[in-house]
Formats: sequence, structure tokens, C-alpha cells
Amino acid sequence: MNGWDALLDGLVVAFRPDCLLAAIAGVIIGIVFGAIPGLNATLAIALFLPVTFLMPPDGALILLSGLYVAGIYGGSISAIVLGIPGTAASVMTALDGHALAQKGHVNRALRLSAFASGLGGLFSAIALITMTPTLARVALSFGPSEYALLIIFSLLLVILLSPQNLFSGFGAAALGLMLAMVGYDPVAVGERLTFGVADLRGGLPLVPMLLAFFAAPQVMRLAVETLKGGEQPILGRDRFGLWQTLRTTLAHKWTVLRASTIGLGIGILPAVGVETSPIMAHSLERRFTRDPDFGAGSEQGLLAAETANNATVGGSLIPLIGLGIPGSAPAAVMLGALTMHNIAPGPLIFITNGQVIYGLFAGFIVGNLIMMVLGMVLARQFALTLRLPKGLIVTFVTAAAVLGSYASGNSLTSVYVLLGASCVVAIMLAASIPVLPCALAFVLGRTLENQLAVAFASMAGLGELFARPASVTLILLTFGMLVFLLRWRGRGDAQPAAS
Repeated sequence: MNGWDALLDGLVVAFRPDCLLAAIAGVIIGIVFGAIPGLNATLAIALFLPVTFLMPPDGALILLSGLYVAGIYGGSISAIVLGIPGTAASVMTALDGHALAQKGHVNRALRLSAFASGLGGLFSAIALITMTPTLARVALSFGPSEYALLIIFSLLLVILLSPQNLFSGFGAAALGLMLAMVGYDPVAVGERLTFGVADLRGGLPLVPMLLAFFAAPQVMRLAVETLKGGEQPILGRDRFGLWQTLRTTLAHKWTVLRASTIGLGIGILPAVGVETSPIMAHSLERRFTRDPDFGAGSEQGLLAAETANNATVGGSLIPLIGLGIPGSAPAAVMLGALTMHNIAPGPLIFITNGQVIYGLFAGFIVGNLIMMVLGMVLARQFALTLRLPKGLIVTFVTAAAVLGSYASGNSLTSVYVLLGASCVVAIMLAASIPVLPCALAFVLGRTLENQLAVAFASMAGLGELFARPASVTLILLTFGMLVFLLRWRGRGDAQPAAS
């Protein structure tokens, strides 16, 4: 069966009533989470991860992908109506989108944002469907040493691109690797770092740890902001219909194409971050534009930012599915979902779980289309969620995290792990230590250890690494990236756009 026949089978899965309902629910919830400042797509996926225990794998992944794509788009709603980005991916949207709202064009900005986000998502969906199987076929030639080198490359990249200093980044990654070592030792055959707790013999539970990494920081920030006053949203009633949206987008078709390409490329790079692509796309369009309002109420600037950030979503799923390497924080949580449902991402995934993955691909397309339609029709109604009290949001997120942790292991140990890890995350935030390197190292740590163990057991010496073209390529790529980014940071220009 070729890829397009498999995609047709995937569409049958995506339009199955339970999967279609999961896609709609994921999009609606994702938009709400993205629209409320302080919440984001990563938090939405982490909170709903325990819910997927009760779902079939295809429906679970379609739900989470809907949360992902809609959560990234939803940040544009608060960016436009309040001038406050709902997520980091909507920083550039606030420049042009809010300026348009202040000029009385709030509906124009909201509908252009929804349409551009959908186009970016669909562009990345095509790339996801065509590029992922190719990447998986290439990865079939990888051995344990290549996988270990690939994980090391990804960890180095996220450390070097974090806005904090290198010492903090390496310390965070080392902490994540140490946390991943808790439990059974595959080499020495015994327990380690369990302190006699029987529930930890299989390692620290994944769901509570992911909630601590990605939910706890948002709860803490929201709790601090609860006592602060907020702006009332600008909800105008200017007329801007579907035909006008299509005509405006078509007038800036090359902007949409350039931004989609940038977003896709940034998404494929491990750990660069979805917030980087709209900044790069917006900066590039500044070179091409003749609009005097660019950056202060420009439709072109809004289209560039919103197309790029949603094009990043599909891009980040390509290395996740094809290699097992997440390209962003939400993708790292998606990796946890795949693991929970006994789906091993990597080159064999199309052989072992092809129907589920093509169902995910089809569901990703359907989710983007649903998001585009709902965003254009109901964006003004979604903006009303900005009036919810932050204290209520904090209470809901905290309760959901605790209940989800307990449900994931049906044990209070999972709740204790959540509380302990949240305290560690709080200390990291207070000390300006980045959380993402720690989270990524924890998620990939056990895989890295297993691959290194097999590689050292099967090799006669390190010299064998230089006899394999894939190993040599990864070593050169790692050292080249290391030198480039260290020199970039050393010049003082290195602060990544993600900061």
C-alpha cells in the first residue's frame, strides 16, 4: 500500500464519529487555552494527557494534535483584542493585530489570523505527510550509536539556544538526565535512586513529571498575576466577510508562502521553538513590504506572523514521528502520549502502527480545517473567555493537574511526584534556570542510556564510529553547530529570537 492509499484509510479513521468529535473538542479547548494569557498549547496537551488513557490511540492523538494546532492559533485572539500575546508564538501578532483592532478592524484582524493560521497548518500537513516517511526510511540505516548522537545533538541545540547562560542550560540538562535514571538500571541490573519506594522501580511516572514541567510554571505565573488588573477586550463589530478575507490573503500570497516555508523549517529543527518562526517571518517581510504601517497595523505583517507559527506545528511533528526526537515543548508531551499508548516513534512506526499514524496525519488536516472555520466564525465569542477571573483559571488548572496525576498511576505516589517536581521547577524558575532542557533530557534520557549501552556493547572501539557515514555526518553536524552557536553567543548577537 502506498502513502496516498494509506492516507485515504487515515481519512476514514479521522471521520469516524469518535475521532471527529475528538478533533472538534481538541480545537475548541485548544483555542480557549491559547486565548487566555498564561495558558498555552503545551499546558493543554499535558493536562489532557491523562484523559487519553480511556481513548483508542488514533482518537487520542487526534485530540492532542487538535489541542496543539488550536492552542498555537488561540494566542492570536488575546494578542489582537488585548495586545497581550496569549502564547509566546503570538508576540508578533500583537504588533499588527492589536493596532488593527485599535483602528476599529478587530473582526478583520481575527478572521485574517484564523485563515492564515489554517493555511500555515495545512502547508505543514502536506510536508508532514510527504517528508516523515522519507525521514523514517533514512533513519532505518541508523544504529544505536547514530540514535545516541542524534539525541546528544538535540540536547546541545536546546541548551545553546536557551536565553539563559550555558552553565544553567547544561545544569538543567544534567538534572533531567539524572531524573531519567531513577528506577531500573539496564546495565547493572538493579534499582537506583528509588530510595526504597516500590512505585518508582519503573522510573518517575511520565504524566506527573510532564505536568510539573509544563503546568506548574503557568500556574505560578497566573497566581502572581491574579492580583493584577487586566484590560477589557476590544470587541468591535466591523464587517469583514469570507470573500474579503480570501481577497486580502490572495493579495499577499507570496508572504503566506514565504512564512509557511520559514515556519516549517524552524519546526523541523529540534527545540528551536514555535515563537522563533513568526519573528523570523515578520523580519523577512519587512524587507519586502512597501506598507508604511508594517509593524503597526499591517495586514501583511499579521499574515506573516500567523502563517509561520502554525506552519511550525506540523514541522515539529516530523522529527517526532520519524526519529522519536521532539521538535518543540508540545511535541515532547506528544512523545509522552505515544509512549503511553505503546507506540514507539521512529523508522519502524509506519510498519508497526501505520494505520494510527496516517489517522493522525488525516486528523491533523481535519483539525486545521475545523480551526480555520471556527476561528473565522466564532473568534469574537472565543474572545469572551478573556473575561474569566484568573483565580478561577488557577484553581481549575491546579485541580486538573492533581487529578490527572492521580488517574495516570492510580496512586498517591504520582501526586507526590507532581508536588516534588513542581517544587524543583519553582526553584529552577527562581534561579533563572531553563526548564525545557531539563524536560527534554528527562523525556529522552532513558532512550539515550539504552542506545549508549547497546552501542558500547556492540562496538570494538570508538573508531567504528568513523567507519559509518551517518555517524560521521552527525558528529560533524554536532561540532559545526556547537562552534557556530558558541561564536554567535560570544559576539553578543547570540541571544536567540526565542528569548
